[in-house]
Parts: sequence; structure tokens; C-alpha cells
Amino acid sequence: MALRIAKFKPCIKEHLACIVVRCKLFSSGMQRCPARNAANSAAHVEIRTVCLLEAVQHVFSEYGCTNLFVFPYCQIRYSETGHFQLRTGSRFFASYSLDRISTDMPYLLWDFDNTLAYRPGLWSQCLADLANAELPGLNLKREHLVPHLSSGFPWHTPDLEHHHLSTSDAWWRNLHPVLAASLVAGAGIDASLAFELAERVRAEYVNPGQWVVFADTEPTLTALSSSGWQHIVLSNHVPELPQLIAALGLERHFARILTSAALGYEKPHPLAFKAAVSGIPHREQVIMVGDSFVADYQGARAAGLDAVLVRNAHPDCKTALPDLHALVRHLQ
Repeated sequence: MALRIAKFKPCIKEHLACIVVRCKLFSSGMQRCPARNAANSAAHVEIRTVCLLEAVQHVFSEYGCTNLFVFPYCQIRYSETGHFQLRTGSRFFASYSLDRISTDMPYLLWDFDNTLAYRPGLWSQCLADLANAELPGLNLKREHLVPHLSSGFPWHTPDLEHHHLSTSDAWWRNLHPVLAASLVAGAGIDASLAFELAERVRAEYVNPGQWVVFADTEPTLTALSSSGWQHIVLSNHVPELPQLIAALGLERHFARILTSAALGYEKPHPLAFKAAVSGIPHREQVIMVGDSFVADYQGARAAGLDAVLVRNAHPDCKTALPDLHALVRHLQ
């Protein structure tokens, strides 16, 4: 059976023995005992029942440790030589030098659109649906609007920051003229009505009923989480992305959800990636996963991160995978 060990912050290394001794466990519950100095003697914890695993995790999390997974009857021992050992009965599983234990668990940065979920037809379909509902018989096709939506969005100029649009209202107000102009040019709709329809896009675009979560998204996030990966969303998206992800039932998988609308930077801008990794101290491994060769793959590599292209391919991409099931196999 495989065992995984929490990765401890260096600042608590000298206190590890005290931490361990303070959480002696008994089948009836948890009991604190006086701290013992590691220099004087080894310290240990015995986990006697499965039900006490959560108690152990809680105690260790108080000291900045995460993802401690051990089996019942497994003994944790810290020795004077600076090694953290895992045993069960007489069987020795592993010994870890604390100097070699890194601070952080590995992280995946996830794009959202066309990586984890998609909205069929995106902006052009949303506008066409609103226009056709307002004007029966118009029979507007999204293809009529696509040529007029190739500029004007913040991600069309990723080299420019847009902190002045970092509130939801400001972001949408900036987009309304672009959406309205596409309806005027692509469908011949009166300008006043076009602007009214553009204002309705805000509610309709993030309607969770219009979004589809890829079939491999949920099992992939679950499988990778169980393997120790932490997840962060980093997407060029609307301000309401966190609420949309929650409505789609995916929020529980992510430590953070970052949308470019709030960050003020669009991928592949290096400061977008810097913002994403800012909460990961002394990061050990961070990999960007997305479907865009330029925004996700090249942007991450330029920022000094590893990257994997999914649901797409490019001749200059070293790691391109057809789906998220392949990603799980790649990371194992």
C-alpha cells in the first residue's frame, strides 16, 4: 500500500517532534500531552482507529501541514537524525529526511473555456439567441456575427492591463458597445435595440443551463486531487466566472478561481501567471493546463512554468493531449 506524507514548512521543522507528541491518540479520542524535545528522544504517534484520521489531519493542519494520509495502525516517528519515518507494526514503509521535504504540494493551473467546460457558440450564439427571441422571424445565425466579434474584448489585447475594468459593472459597460455593434453590422438591427440586447448578454452568457461540463472534467479533477494535486482556475473570462463554476458544481475542486476580468491581466500576460502562483510559496511544481497554444501553453512557458495543451494540438507544442483522461495518465 502506498503512503503519502504531508510536506512541512521549514519553519516548523524544529518543532515537529513537539507537534507529533502533542497528538497522541487513543481509541476514545484525542489527548494532549506535554511537548518533548526532539534532541532528547524520538517522538511518535500511533493511529489506532480510522475514525481518528481526521483528528490527526486537523492537528497537523494547525501547524501549516496539508494532505497527511496514513493508514490505521501506522506509526509516525521523528528521530534525532532528522528523519520522519512511517511504520506499521514491524513493517518499515519509508523514511523521509526533513531537509528534502518541500513546502508545497504540486499545483495545476486550469483554463476554463474549452478545457473544463464550454458554451456552444460562445458570444455569437448568445447574441443570436437573444436577437431571435426578441425579433421572431429574424433567423439570425451566429456565423453572421462572428466576423464582428474578433476585436474589442480584453483578451484581444493581452499585452495591455485593464485594472480600470476590474469591477463587474465596469467590465460589462466596456463590452456593451462591442456587442451592440456586432448586432448592427451583422444583423442590421436598430442601434437602440442592439444596445438593449447587448445589456441582456450579461445575465444570459453566464446562465449555467447554457454551459456544458466535459464528461472527463469531474473524474479528472477527483482523480488528480486524490493523487495530491491542488487546483487553481486561471482563465480569460467574465467577472462572474467563480459563480458560474459554483453553479456547475465544480467549485469544491479549486483552491482559487481567478478570472482575468478581476485580475486586470489576460493570458498570456506574465503578470496573469504571477498572480496565479502568488499564493503558492516556494512552489515545487506548477503546471498550466489549457486548450490555447498561445494563451495557455506559450504564456505559461514564458512565465517559467510547465504547460500541457489539451483538446488541441500544435506543431511547436511538446506536450499535447487529446483529453483529460490522457492528462491523468500523463501525470501519474
